[in-house]
Amino acid sequence: MSMKVAIAVAVCALSAPAFAAGTLEERMAICARIGDNAARLTCFDREMRERQGPDSRPSQLPPAEAPKAGGAGSATPAPAAAAPARSAASPPPARDPEPEAFTAKVVAVTRPSGREMRIELDNGQVWRENDRSTEMLLDTGDEVRIRPAALGSFMLRGPSGRSTRVHREK
Repeated sequence: MSMKVAIAVAVCALSAPAFAAGTLEERMAICARIGDNAARLTCFDREMRERQGPDSRPSQLPPAEAPKAGGAGSATPAPAAAAPARSAASPPPARDPEPEAFTAKVVAVTRPSGREMRIELDNGQVWRENDRSTEMLLDTGDEVRIRPAALGSFMLRGPSGRSTRVHREK
C-alpha cells in the first residue's frame, strides 16, 4: 500500500465521526480543507456517493472504457477518469432568486443584539445589518433603497444618504 493511500485511509477513518452530522455544504467544506490530494479526493467521492444514494454507479464510463489500475508505463490515471464523476453530479438545488434593487418603507427597526439593526419592511421582508460600521439612523416610515452589491451582498441606503451592508433574514 502506498503512503498516499495509507494517509487517505487514516484521514477517512479518523474523520468519519465528523461527517456524521452537518449539511452537505459543511461536509464538503471540511473535505476542501484536507491538504493531501488523495485524501481530499476520497473525502469528496464519499460525500458525492452519499448525496447520490446507495444505487449510484461510481463511473459513467462503460466497463470496457474504464481506465485500468496499475497499467504498465502509466504513473497517473488518465484525465478522463475524473470527468464522469463531475458530470454525474446533479445540479445544486435551486435557490430563491435574490431581489433586484427596490425601494420600500420601514415598518419596524430593532436592535436585538444591541448593535446591528433588524429592519422590517412594508413588503414583508426582514433585513439585518451585517455590522455596525456606520452610524445609520432609521425610523418607522422611512423610505429605504436596497440594491445588490459585490459577492452576493446587499447595500441599504437610508433617507440621510448613508448606506450599510445588509443580508436578508426573511
